Amino acid sequence: MEGAWKNLEFTVNMYKEQKDVFILGGMDDVLAVLEETQVLVQTILGSRFVGPMQKRVDEWDRKLRLFRCL
Repeated sequence: MEGAWKNLEFTVNMYKEQKDVFILGGMDDVLAVLEETQVLVQTILGSRFVGPMQKRVDEWDRKLRLFRCL
C-alpha cells in the first residue's frame, strides 16, 4: 500500500503561460490509487487482526479521507 504511493508521480503543468503558477494534471492514476487504498484500509480496519497496527491504519484512514475531500 505504501509502495503504491511512493512510486506515484504527480503531473504538474504550467497554468496559462504564467511563470510561477502550476496546476496538477492527469489525476486519473492518483484517484485510482486513492480508491484502491481506501478499500484496503477499510478492509484492514474491519479485520479482527488489526490490533497491532490499529494506530497506523487509523492514521492512513484519516489522511486518505482528508485527501479525498480536496
